[in-house]
Amino acid sequence: MVLIADPQLVDPHTYPGRPWPLSTITRLHTDYYMRKSFALLQEHLDPTTVFFLGDLFDGGREWLPPGSVSSDPRWRNYGEDYWVKEYRRFGRIFFDGWLRRRETARAGFDDHKRILAGLPGNHDLGLGKGIRLPVRQRFNAFFGDGNHVDIVGNHTFVSVDTVSLSAKGQVDPATGRQGAAEGEGSGQEIWGPVEEFLKSMKTDKARIIDRAVRIQNARVENDLMLHEVLDIHSPLVNKSVHAAYTSK
Repeated sequence: MVLIADPQLVDPHTYPGRPWPLSTITRLHTDYYMRKSFALLQEHLDPTTVFFLGDLFDGGREWLPPGSVSSDPRWRNYGEDYWVKEYRRFGRIFFDGWLRRRETARAGFDDHKRILAGLPGNHDLGLGKGIRLPVRQRFNAFFGDGNHVDIVGNHTFVSVDTVSLSAKGQVDPATGRQGAAEGEGSGQEIWGPVEEFLKSMKTDKARIIDRAVRIQNARVENDLMLHEVLDIHSPLVNKSVHAAYTSK
């Protein structure tokens, strides 16, 4: 297993004001460095699982979806289209090479190998009251939910979107008051799903572990339901169907 923290793709937010062509050279050089390093990591370590630990982008929180406007005028020309371009760029650096390696080594490739990139950082979402719900929803739509339980080997890893949890009870800079714990204006739509995950995590973890053990032991993923095949023309089936319809 390999943990990768803060790739933070270089973008206009990283070095604001850096002129062309220096800005483009910086981006190309760092992209090549990360792509080459990731390829060597796969070649020499051959990990079964790669975890990305947030801050996938540098200015991702600033490239806002339609209907939202950045508080910083420098980033108002960067929107949803720019974020999607950065997502594709991230894929070219990390996902494409991994997929090509998977195809070329298909015969001996472990189908349980995974890349998990759903854990966000503050550069992806913002922090506290700076988190916008559409930004978090977009990140989850492309990378997956930040709250999840994963079984790697015989170890259980619990990922928690603590960035979203930071929105709970934040002080309102306009009033100086601490935010309400629940209800309107509390940001519950941001931090609520994280709390629900933590509350149900014990049960969910047991279920996920049971499923992983079944798969490792070449058993079916879920419990089999008892069943039998009946002739639809048999008196027993006809009687049951008639009773079901007449009871409605």
